[in-house]
Parts: sequence; C-alpha cells; structure tokens
Amino acid sequence: MGFFNAIADYAEALRLVSKLKLWIYFLVPSVISLVVGIGILLVMINLGDNFGLWLGGFYPFDWGAEWAIRISQWLGYLLMAIIALFLFRYIIIIFLAPVLSPLSAKVEKYLRDGHIDHSWSMGQLISEIQRSLRINIRNLLRELMFTILLFLLHFIPVIGWFSSIFIFLVQAYYSGFGNMDFTLERHLGYRQSISFVRANRSLAIGNGTIFILMLMIPVLGLLFAPPLAVVAATLGTVKRLR
Repeated sequence: MGFFNAIADYAEALRLVSKLKLWIYFLVPSVISLVVGIGILLVMINLGDNFGLWLGGFYPFDWGAEWAIRISQWLGYLLMAIIALFLFRYIIIIFLAPVLSPLSAKVEKYLRDGHIDHSWSMGQLISEIQRSLRINIRNLLRELMFTILLFLLHFIPVIGWFSSIFIFLVQAYYSGFGNMDFTLERHLGYRQSISFVRANRSLAIGNGTIFILMLMIPVLGLLFAPPLAVVAATLGTVKRLR
C-alpha cells in the first residue's frame, strides 16, 4: 500500500502547491536542477560512447565483432545513465537543501495546523548539516555498492535480464529516502531515520519511482521533479510520523 500511497501523494502535492502558492519555492531549485542536469547529461553521453568503444575493443574475435561493439556501446550508455542519475540526485540534495528543507517545513506546518516543533538556531543548523552529510554519505556508498554489484549481473545469462529492474528499484529507494529525509531531519536522529525508512521502504520506493520517471521527461522533469518530490515525500512522511 505504501507504494501506491506514495504515487497518490504526488497528486495531492500538486493540489497543495497550488493552494499554498508554493511555486516560488520551485524557482531556484528548477534553475539549478536544469543547469546541473543538462551539464551531467552532455558529459555522460560523450563518455558513454567512448566507454562502449573501449569495452568493445576487448572482444578477441572477428566474427560477431560488430554486434559485440553495439552491445558494448549499449552497456556503456546504460552505465553512464546510471552514473548520471546517481550524480544528479546527490548533487541536488546537497545544493538544494537550503531551499528544499524550508519547503518541506512549510508543508508540514500547514499539515499540522501551524504547529511544528522546529526551532532555528546556528547550532541547530550545524547539527542538521552534519546529520545530513552523515546520512547522505552512508546512502551514497551503499547505493554505489549495490549498483555496481547489480550492474555486473548484466554479464550473467538470464539473471542479467533482471538486473536493470533491481538497479532501478535501488535508485528509487535511495531517492525516496533522500526526499523523505527533509522531513525526518526535524524529528528523528540518524539511526531512527534509517529505521523509519526501512519500515516504510515501499513508500520510499514509490516516491523515488515517480521522481526518477519525472526526470526522464525532457526539461520539465528537471524543472519540477526535485521540489515536487519533496512535497510529496513530506505528505507521506508526516502521515506516518503522527
């Protein structure tokens, strides 16, 4: 149910953004997201082609060489697409946190009828930054490890057919985790947040799935996906924190 609830949260998020006139919070994230996304995409397209040709050069036979190069190029583009999405999400979390965190807080304040237990101070800000870095570094390393292992399964017959699906689910989970954490940072500590997301992993995967699919929409996805995903994640997370 959590997966489908997360999808429904996106529809509610759109309604809430319009009702509360939160579009102003989309301006800075949208511009940064677009610039970063296009830059990473252009670099990865070029690297993907070169990596594919390099990988195909290891094929030792003349027969089937053309097909080997094509498959290698496909794997190269796939790997670069995974890396591009991986880099984009963590860069966005780091650079947009000063904007997305207040957006999440404003949504939660509305949901709790103006009552939100979150006081601001320099010490609190430093504490939240340290906590965020700790969680995101932990997530980055774990996601990278799982992604590499699953990518290697591409070279195993039959099993390799399903590795792309599992890579997508891993990325969706950690995407949802990052979006949910903009709310969790106001309520739970490091270990409690990890336990909360594990207990609500279907919610995280659902939120991350729509987020990633939105990013695949040219231009519009880069403009609206990050802030809208955070609003949707806030809606779902607050409901489960009550």
